[in-house]
Amino acid sequence: YLPSSDRKALEDKRVNVHYLDGRLFVKRRKEKYDLVMVNLPDPCTAQLNRCYTREFFKEVRDILKDDGIVSLGISSKEAYLGEEMGDFNASIYYTLKDVFPNIVAIPGEYLLLFASPNERVLTYDDRILNKRFSERKIETDFLTPYHISYQFTPRKISYLLGALDEAKGAKKNFDFQPISYYYDIVLWASYFHPASRKLFASFTKLNVWRFASILAILVFILIFLSRKSPKIRRSFTPLAIATTGFAGITLEIVLILAFQVLYGYLYSRIGLIVALFMVGLTVGALLMIKQLPKIKRTLLILSRLEGVVAIYALLLPLFLIALSKVKGVYLYPLSQIVFPILVALTGLLVGLEFPLANKIYLKGQKVGKTAGLLYGVDLFGSCLGALLASVLLIPILGILQTCLIVSLFNLATFALLLSIPKVKKPSI
Repeated sequence: YLPSSDRKALEDKRVNVHYLDGRLFVKRRKEKYDLVMVNLPDPCTAQLNRCYTREFFKEVRDILKDDGIVSLGISSKEAYLGEEMGDFNASIYYTLKDVFPNIVAIPGEYLLLFASPNERVLTYDDRILNKRFSERKIETDFLTPYHISYQFTPRKISYLLGALDEAKGAKKNFDFQPISYYYDIVLWASYFHPASRKLFASFTKLNVWRFASILAILVFILIFLSRKSPKIRRSFTPLAIATTGFAGITLEIVLILAFQVLYGYLYSRIGLIVALFMVGLTVGALLMIKQLPKIKRTLLILSRLEGVVAIYALLLPLFLIALSKVKGVYLYPLSQIVFPILVALTGLLVGLEFPLANKIYLKGQKVGKTAGLLYGVDLFGSCLGALLASVLLIPILGILQTCLIVSLFNLATFALLLSIPKVKKPSI
């Protein structure tokens, strides 16, 4: 399906094709290169975004020669950079500039970015570039000295750099805070739903501590109201299942994203990751069913499980950050062993709660109604977690603060369950 010219190039003896994830290839290389070309689509997904992050650019810098160059391109506009396009372009530009001291941006419908660790390699001076071009006697069909001079017109360069400077407030792009793919979502939303601009702009102001304050107030209000309302106290059990469903799917997405960043391949592993999560769910449910007849203080055990989920959500990102520091030959075996264990453990914690919650909520209720309600709130929490985590929380707040929000949700239900007074048995 390739054109004959492309097939001819690939058949050249100087060309070596490596059937390997691109980022993993960069991680493993010890050779130094003159040029690295990142020829990928825009970072419109979490998977593509990992090749536009500060960590990836540092890995590329490590395999470049002192006068080497890295090139990449993203969608842009030559005549006018609106707010959304400006944020998107600036996020990648300043992320790259964080790693390389010398960077050149060429305006156009496709913004070309060139960067080098050597400050004397790249220039905006078209005379120097045309001189280098003629000295090397490179045969080209489309690139000419006139084209080079046109692309490096001072007014065009000046406007582009000014627009990028105006958008300097855009956040930089990191592995565990992939904000650039959120900027891409906002950009496309502005094309088809211009009225959504203010809504998306408000999301970028998300603050985890403000969220924690609001959540704490809601918990105190619920605890106060529950003293006089058995119905409110009874709702704490389904609420715990909802927050655990939210936690389960959010942490699974976090692990999938981290696996992509650290190892790369996902297509052949996504089925395994989902399957292991379900295995964890099954094992957790079976273990709890076996122990149910022996458990007397069910509410206490459920609250403790909520606490364990909260602690696990706090520890998980710290472990992933530590794992991201591993390089060399240990990276592959660790990623193949650690991630399956973490995914299964996440499912296990979620699975332990469901049978226990059914036993608590079943008192005075029909089996079908209880199972349906708890299953429904679990799905609701999972759906909400999948939507918020992938679209808003992870790209805007990052993995660390996303897991903190998960922990806060489960700490809230932990407090609510502990507030339920113990039912005293009548004395004989």
